[in-house]
Amino acid sequence: MRKTLQATLVLALIFGASSMFAQRYLEEVFTNDDIIVSMDNVFATNIDFMTSNLAGANTLTDIGTLSFLADNEMPIGPEYFDVLDESTDVKVRDIAMDIYYPDPAADTVAMRPVIIYVHTGNFLPPPLNGSTTGL
Repeated sequence: MRKTLQATLVLALIFGASSMFAQRYLEEVFTNDDIIVSMDNVFATNIDFMTSNLAGANTLTDIGTLSFLADNEMPIGPEYFDVLDESTDVKVRDIAMDIYYPDPAADTVAMRPVIIYVHTGNFLPPPLNGSTTGL
C-alpha cells in the first residue's frame, strides 16, 4: 500500500511539474512583430554544379585548388564565383542562412531552446558526392 501511495505521489508531482513548465512551448508566445530575422548570413561556400562544367578539362585541377584553399583557410578567388569567367570550369557559391530570434524586449528568458537544422552538405549530384541522394 505504501509503495503504491509513493508511486502515485511521484507520478502526480511529475505530471504537475511537466504541465506547469510546458505551457511556454505549447502556445504561441511571440507575434511576428516580436521576431527579429537576420537574413543571408554566409556560413559556407560550396561547388555550384548548376553553373560548373564538371566535364571540363580543368575540373580536377580546379577541385584540387579549391580543396587546397579550403584546407588552408585561404580565400577563394573571384574567378571561381563569376559564371562568365571561363578561366575555371568549377564555380562556387556562398551558402547563407536566415536566423530567427525573439526581440530581447519581448522575451526576458535568458535560457531558451534552439533548433539547428543541419543538412548533409552534399549539394553535388549523387555520382560526384558519393551519397545516394545528393542532398
